[in-house]
Amino acid sequence: MQKKERKRLAEYIRQDDLFSRYFEPFLFEELPAQDMSAQGTYLEQAAQSEVYLLLVGERFGYQDAEGTYPTEREYDTATSNHAYRIAFFKYVSKREEKEDTFKQKIDRDVIRNVFNSYEELQSGVYASLVEYMTTHLILRQGPFDASVHPDARLEDLDKKLKLFLMKTFMIKITKIKRKTCIQELCSDKWRIS
Repeated sequence: MQKKERKRLAEYIRQDDLFSRYFEPFLFEELPAQDMSAQGTYLEQAAQSEVYLLLVGERFGYQDAEGTYPTEREYDTATSNHAYRIAFFKYVSKREEKEDTFKQKIDRDVIRNVFNSYEELQSGVYASLVEYMTTHLILRQGPFDASVHPDARLEDLDKKLKLFLMKTFMIKITKIKRKTCIQELCSDKWRIS
C-alpha cells in the first residue's frame, strides 16, 4: 500500500464527523524517530486495536529474517488479541506465492474486499466501519426507544415498571417479587382495554 493512500485514508477517518468520534488511525510512518523497536511498536499497536484495518497494496514489502512479512505479523497479533478485522487488497493480477498464501489465510478468517482505486477503498472502508458500528451497537437501527441497551438487566426494568405503575395507575405495589413482576404485569388482571 502506498504511503500516500494510507495517509489519505487516515485523514478521511480523522476528519469524518462520525468516524473521528470512535476511531483513531495508527500509521507507523507518522511516528517520530525514537529509541524503540519498530517491530515491537507496530505489534503493540496491533495488539491494542479494537479494529484492525488491513490494507495491502500491490506489494507486501520486505520479509524479515524469518521470512515473514511485518503485515502478516501485525495481522496475526490482531487476530490473537481478538480485534475486529477488516481486510482490503489492491487488485493485482498475480501475486508472489508467499503473498498468495497469506491472502488465503485471510480468506479463511474474514471476508476480504478488493479495490482498484482510492475511491473504491474509501467507499469500502466506510461501509465496513458502519457495519462494525452497527453490529457493536455503536450505531442503532430503528427508533431509539425500541432498541435494547446492551447493559440492560431485567432488574432495571422491574424498578422502572413498578414506578410506572405507581404513577400511572396510582396503585400501591407492596409485595411483587422481582422475578414475577413481569409475569404478573403480562397476565390478564393487568390488561387495560
